[in-house]
Amino acid sequence: MNEVCNGATICSSPILAEVERGGSANESIGTIARIDTDCIKASLTLKKFDLGSLAPPSFLTQRCERYLAGPLNENGQLRRLLGWLDRQCALEGFSDNIEVAWNNRITAALGKAVLGRCKIELSSKLWKHLTADSKRELVVHEACHLFVYELHGTSITQEELKGHGKPWSELMRKCGILNPQAMACRPQTYIGTRYSAYCRCRERLITPQLAGKMAKGYVYWCGKCNSEIKAAPYEY
Repeated sequence: MNEVCNGATICSSPILAEVERGGSANESIGTIARIDTDCIKASLTLKKFDLGSLAPPSFLTQRCERYLAGPLNENGQLRRLLGWLDRQCALEGFSDNIEVAWNNRITAALGKAVLGRCKIELSSKLWKHLTADSKRELVVHEACHLFVYELHGTSITQEELKGHGKPWSELMRKCGILNPQAMACRPQTYIGTRYSAYCRCRERLITPQLAGKMAKGYVYWCGKCNSEIKAAPYEY
């Protein structure tokens, strides 16, 4: 069934969309089935990589160093996973340049990809709370951001480059993530109390310290929608 949005007709079925563009329903069904089959096969292969041996160093060590790359980059399972991912995305050999490090200052996200430096940083404080599947998905998630940057560079918009748009989603499916957008938008579970902050365009989680400053009268603005960010208590 077609949907109408702002006066434009949107075809909610990919098969119908293909037919409306002049293609045949059989061709579209074959393409979708092939993509789904490849993604399912990749997802089964992905589950074979065991990152259970990865663990952040002791708290005392973390106090001395912000970035701790050695134990991660020397992990055989992690290097094999990254090597398989770059082959899936037709970038064989690229993973040799990827540096992976613990970052004990990341608490508002599970990890991040540092574009241009070919680096993935993982939250040493939140890693132990993840399931085996979530650990694999996190590495795939951040690696695909680096792959998008390597493949497209400045030929796409900044939003597509850093966000979870079509280029990133396509690579995620090649790497066995069946529903990339569901993963990108999935609420994360963090340690302790966090506050939910709102602006006109979205909801975000902030630290108690930042929420306290807001309560004292400090005003923060969203750089995307240019509206004031307001906080409300949020318990996990």
